[in-house]
Amino acid sequence: MKRMVRWMAVLMMGWSGTVGAGDILTLTTGTQYEGIFDGYKNGGFAINIERGPVKKEAGSRVRKLVLASPCKTSVILQGGKNPQSLRLLGYEKSTFQFDQEGQPVTYPLSKVKEIQVEIDFSRVEDTSATEATVITQGNDVELSTVIQKGVVNVLHIHGEGLMQSERVIEYLNSLPKKSENKGKVVILRADLRDMDNAFCEKKEIKSLPQFWFYNKRGELTDRLVARFTPADIDAALKKAKR
Repeated sequence: MKRMVRWMAVLMMGWSGTVGAGDILTLTTGTQYEGIFDGYKNGGFAINIERGPVKKEAGSRVRKLVLASPCKTSVILQGGKNPQSLRLLGYEKSTFQFDQEGQPVTYPLSKVKEIQVEIDFSRVEDTSATEATVITQGNDVELSTVIQKGVVNVLHIHGEGLMQSERVIEYLNSLPKKSENKGKVVILRADLRDMDNAFCEKKEIKSLPQFWFYNKRGELTDRLVARFTPADIDAALKKAKR
């Protein structure tokens, strides 16, 4: 069943041709694979390629893993039995980078036995509904009427069912909860089934998802279109807070 769900997610990458960059696995030789990271086990990385077989590469051959957006994982360490629930941010310099409730967690490759990627679309959607204010489901809306002055606004232009868009919801939800952001950051969301709607037409949106950032004066300061890793989001948020 889990494998079926993973392949459903891979198929969603091709949805209307609207997805931004996927996960990118870079080897020590310079070769890159783009697709959806599918976990780490028995010393090897697995990544689903959109139009090809699952690629499996030994950890010693992998230089870097850049995720289009963070993903929920279950991590089992060498010699351990109980999995840890962590959000994977990426991999570089033989080290996995995770996030646990807003706190950074790192493990060297040698210490990790297995990483299982979790996918639960229903739980992600339920969580987002309590955290973000939905401003439209396709109808055009004058953004100046919904952007809240006095706080930083992050507008998530969300493609329903797109894994890259679904996966980043949890990270966005964590932003207003961080001590430095409490009362200073709000999350808005446009829920879109596709781009065939007035909102995308009027705003000239050519790909999903996207993330727009507004400062306290309601001015647009940044747009993330092709890349939206936690580092990208944090940098755009920092810029909007200036």
